[in-house]
Parts: sequence; structure tokens; C-alpha cells
Amino acid sequence: MASAAREIVEAPLEDCEPDPRFLYRVRYDVDDLVRSIRRGQIHPALAWRREDGKYMVFAGVRRLMAARAARRRYGEPRTFLVELVPPDTPIEEMWRLALDENVTQRKITPLDLVKAARSAPEGALRGVASLSERALKDLASIARRVTDEELEDVSRVEGEFNSRVGVERHLTFRQIAELVGLDRYTRIVAVWYFLMDPTKDVDDVRRAIRMPLIPDPLQKLLAGLEPPRFEEAGGAGSVQVSGGGSPGEAGEAGEAAPATRPEDAPAEPVGLTEPSGTDAMSAPSAPQAQPGDQATEPEVEGCEGGRVYNVLLGPDDDVFVFECPRHCGRVCIRIVRRG
Repeated sequence: MASAAREIVEAPLEDCEPDPRFLYRVRYDVDDLVRSIRRGQIHPALAWRREDGKYMVFAGVRRLMAARAARRRYGEPRTFLVELVPPDTPIEEMWRLALDENVTQRKITPLDLVKAARSAPEGALRGVASLSERALKDLASIARRVTDEELEDVSRVEGEFNSRVGVERHLTFRQIAELVGLDRYTRIVAVWYFLMDPTKDVDDVRRAIRMPLIPDPLQKLLAGLEPPRFEEAGGAGSVQVSGGGSPGEAGEAGEAAPATRPEDAPAEPVGLTEPSGTDAMSAPSAPQAQPGDQATEPEVEGCEGGRVYNVLLGPDDDVFVFECPRHCGRVCIRIVRRG
């Protein structure tokens, strides 16, 4: 449908409503748009006109919400610019137009697209020219498997993370796919770790939970949830996740990963401390680093009366991350390098 064939109308703002079939965004943050809308609307939203005269907006819903917010705060604007499509336009075509506009303008996140794919008619996404064939396949696969609870958890953690770091970071299709089927505790921790460092994977997350290395801001998001139990299974070093999780990675022979959180460990860890001095938000933990139980040797030079943790580093590992539990007192790290 050619854009030139559509009528552009300056409609009364009170006559414009979002089409409920197209409310697929996870969040509608409009604060950044309010000031722009007050200066003038450049791009019309896409809408169709209902028999009662209402303009049903199906692309540009965020602009409409920003215009309403500006009207409430400042008394303007009073009109809203819409580009009309015929009321009998097929729903698949409306979806294609809406998603094409948002993807092209980079105004939609992978999570939004997953939610859209769950709402759109079958086959509607195939006509979205701005999505590659690979992206469409990934999107369709995730949309078939992901649950509403999983989408809600990703949205909640993304929102909390972005409000703390002051930037917009979003999961990729690959990362969202890794979350499908995880127990809720692991899933919430995984979203946070994936946003901190895109090189992290689910094995890194399970390792962090076993240590434990849970950043303090995550505590309120995990309130009321029990961490999965990691039980020894089979030979030395193999770990099995119970309580809804999936099998964890097997360690190297002769290394037994901690089965559970130590009984005397405080429940709420705080802060990230890493000896390299690099940014704690982005520094990777050493893949082979495993803290041991509290040392039984009381004579550790310079650490009398403190808790001692053993960290095993591989020959190529230079950085590890240690998170001190709340009220942990004096802690010493004994580093042992393999190879």
C-alpha cells in the first residue's frame, strides 16, 4: 500500500485511541518524547477510522501516549497527526506496517518483538522487510516456547537494571532463548548477568549462584524465591541442579564444586570486589575460579580470625570476581594457579 495513497489528518487528540490489538510493547516509556511532541509532531501515526469517528492508532502508539502526557502536564497539544489506512485493511498488513516502522526507526526491542510475535496472526511477521530471515526464524522459535511469566521477569529485571545504570540495555534473541525453561530464580539472575556482560551464559550464572555472587540490587527482585540446589551427582566435579533447574556444567576431574550456600553464610551479599581494579559491571569472572569452603587452617598470615576462601585460577586467567556477603567481617583470598 503506497504511502502517497493515504490521507493525513490532524485529528482532535481526544478522538485518538490506541488499537488494543497492537499494544505489544513491554514498556511504554514516554518521558523522552513529551518535550519533542510539544515542539511539534513530525511523523504521523498510522491509524484507521472507526464508524463512531474515533481514530484507532496501530503504529505510533507511544507517540500518542506522549501527546496525552504532554496535554495533561502542559495543556497541549490539542491535535494529533495520523495517516489513515482503510478500515478494511487486513490485520496482517497492519502488523507489517507497524513493525516495519518501529524496527526501521530502532524504536522496538527484541523483547517487544517476541511479545508482538505472540500476539500477531500466524504469518504476519513474514512480511516485515526490515527483519532478516534468520531473525524471523529465531523470533518465531522463541515466541512458540516463551511464557508470559518469563516475559514479565525479563521486563522487570531489564527495567530495574536500566534505571540503575542510566542507559538502555536489552537482551538479544539468543539470550532470551537461553532463559526459556529455567527456574525463576536462575532466570532472574541470568537476565541481570546478561545485561552486565553479553559474553555471560547460563553456566556463568549457575556458577555465580553456587558461589554465591549475587549483586546486592538483585536481592529485592529475588525476594521470596529460593535458589536452586546444586547436588553432587556421579563422579567428582559433576553437578546436578534441582528445584526446577536444568543440569549444570561438569567441573574438571578432582574438583568438587560447592553443593550449596555455606550454612553460616549471610543471606544477602553486597558489592563486588575484584583485585584487578577493573569495572565491576563488565569484568568477567575467571571461568575456572572456584572458592573453597572456609579454610580449616587457623594460621593464615595476616588473616587471623578472618574467613579464608580458596580460588583456583587456570593458567590463562587473570581476573576473578569475589562478592562479600553482608557483615562478612574480615575475609582473605588464597589464590592457587593451576598449570
